[in-house]
Amino acid sequence: MDVDLHQLELRHRDLRIHDGKQRRRMVGSVAEIGQQVPVIVVRDGERYVLIDGYLRVEALRRLHRDTVLATTWSLSEVEALVHHRHLAVARRTALEDAWLLGRLRDCGLSLDELARRLCRSKSWVSRRLGLLDDLAAAAQERVRAGTVPPHAAMKYLVPLARANKRHCERLLTGLGDTRVSDREVGALYLAWRRADRAGKERIIAEPLLLLRALSSTKTEDADQLPSLHKDLTTLAAIAWRASRGVRDGGRFTAELTRAWGTTREAFAALGAAIEEMHAGPDDSTSHPDIA
Repeated sequence: MDVDLHQLELRHRDLRIHDGKQRRRMVGSVAEIGQQVPVIVVRDGERYVLIDGYLRVEALRRLHRDTVLATTWSLSEVEALVHHRHLAVARRTALEDAWLLGRLRDCGLSLDELARRLCRSKSWVSRRLGLLDDLAAAAQERVRAGTVPPHAAMKYLVPLARANKRHCERLLTGLGDTRVSDREVGALYLAWRRADRAGKERIIAEPLLLLRALSSTKTEDADQLPSLHKDLTTLAAIAWRASRGVRDGGRFTAELTRAWGTTREAFAALGAAIEEMHAGPDDSTSHPDIA
C-alpha cells in the first residue's frame, strides 16, 4: 500500500550507519527508475513505525515525493525488529548489533531473551552491550554519521575510552566533522598512548594538527625517493669509473689510501641505512610523538 511520508515514525534510524555513497546511489536510482522495493512498517495507532527502508524514504523525501510503497507486518514493534534482524541480507557491524540489542533491552527484553531470540550466546550479547558502556556517545554518533569507520572505533576508540573516556570525547570534538580513515585513527591512538601527560593534552586538543604533520612527513619521504634514486645511480657510475682508474693506475699513494678509507666508511653507513630500509620501519618510531 501507499503510505504518506508524514505518517511515518523514524524512531529506529539510529540503529544503522549512514553511508554517504549508498545514500547518493539510492537517490539516483529512485530518481531514474522509481521505488522498486517496498519499505517495511508496523502500525502504531494512526501512524506507521518504519522498520526497514530508511534510505529509500530519505531518497523519496529528497526528491519531494509524498508517498512511499510499504508492506505492513502484523507484528509488534519488538517482534518486527527481531524478525528483520534475521532476514537482513546486509552484514551488520558489532556496533550496529549493539545498538539493536540496546533498543530491544530498552523495550524490556532480558539478557536471556535477547540471546534466545537472536540465536546467540549470552556472552555474545553481553560483549555487544558492553560496547555501549565502553564507547563514548560522541564516538557512536561519529560512527553513525560515517565520519569514523566502525573498525577504527572498535580497535582504537574503545581502548582509548576505557583508558580515559574524557580524552576520547575531546579527541572527537577536535576532529569535528572531518572524515578520518582507520590508519589515521590508529596513528592518533598510538601517538596518544606513547606521549607523556602534556603530549596527550596537545594531541587531543589538536588531532588534525598531528594528522597534517604525519601526512607532511610521508609526503617528504615520498619526495626524497627520486633524489635518492639519482644519488645511488650517480654513486654506482662513479664507483665503476674509480675501479677502472685503480686497475689502470700505478702505485696507491698515501693520499689515495686516506680517500679510500673515507669512501669505505661512507659506503658502510649507506649499506647499513639500506638494510634498515629493507627491514621495514620500527614500530616504536613509525609515528612521531608530540612531547
